[in-house]
Amino acid sequence: MDFMAWVNVLMAIIGLTVVGLGVRILAGGTVPRWVTPVDEPGRVGRYALCFGAFFLLQVVGYLGVEAGLFDGLVRGLLVLLGFAVGVFALVRYRPRVSRG
Repeated sequence: MDFMAWVNVLMAIIGLTVVGLGVRILAGGTVPRWVTPVDEPGRVGRYALCFGAFFLLQVVGYLGVEAGLFDGLVRGLLVLLGFAVGVFALVRYRPRVSRG
């Protein structure tokens, strides 16, 4: 495997882990103790889901081109969509640290 394949394996692991954290927070309604205390657990869950989607869209774009499922244009659109989701997460769902 070349370097980019390893980068995408790492991104897939990170993306799946962050999406799993988001699902755990949204399903349970609480933030794990090792995460910084926040005022709104739902906000952290949605933030994690969006950032996991950012990573996974990058990986899907790479794998789709490598497997010959689609061309570079579709990959570019997936990358742009991923960045849009990431920016949306930062602007809309960035967690606020609780003050107390």
